[in-house]
Amino acid sequence: MIAVTLLVQGCVLTDASLDLALLEGDVPTGPLSELPPREFSVVRVVDARADKARIGYKRNSYGMKMSDMFSERPVELVVQEAIEDTLKNNGHRLASRGIGITGEVRHFWFESHAAFSHVEFVGTIECELVFSNASGELYRNTYKGSFINKTNLANDKARGVTMNGALASLAEDIAFDQELAAVLSLGSSQGGATQLGGERATNNCGY
Repeated sequence: MIAVTLLVQGCVLTDASLDLALLEGDVPTGPLSELPPREFSVVRVVDARADKARIGYKRNSYGMKMSDMFSERPVELVVQEAIEDTLKNNGHRLASRGIGITGEVRHFWFESHAAFSHVEFVGTIECELVFSNASGELYRNTYKGSFINKTNLANDKARGVTMNGALASLAEDIAFDQELAAVLSLGSSQGGATQLGGERATNNCGY
């Protein structure tokens, strides 16, 4: 526990500002890639978190808050770009006309837990997205992503890897939303607004 204590306490006294983004190699393809290319016009996401100032805390080995963690860029922009990259990587286009996407980030948070031989970093992200066309709302859903990073290097690089991993998990949840794919498929064949009900299965990230 001494080694972990030293690792955890080594850099917890200074605030961290993380450069976060969905990395190119982490952009998933899923059922959305099986559709004919669709055009999406606007991706607009707002930050609906109660605490908009930070994305987590650095803690010492006893779990006490020692300093703050921030995102270098607004979290709504980070999530918005991840959504856009996911759509493009699944064969769709961003254009001046098409299906509009609006939404809100409800959760974007980092936690840490000290174990005997390592530190466990956990990143979780949640957002609600609404897909609409000229006729009105097509579909809405809540997407979640999480990432667990067990490491013996408790530094800001590992913290960034954790939150970027949560972004990749969120992108996977969107790309593998089969109900969204079905709505988009029906919209392309029938036109007009289509809404599917029921519960959507979550991804395998365990959050």
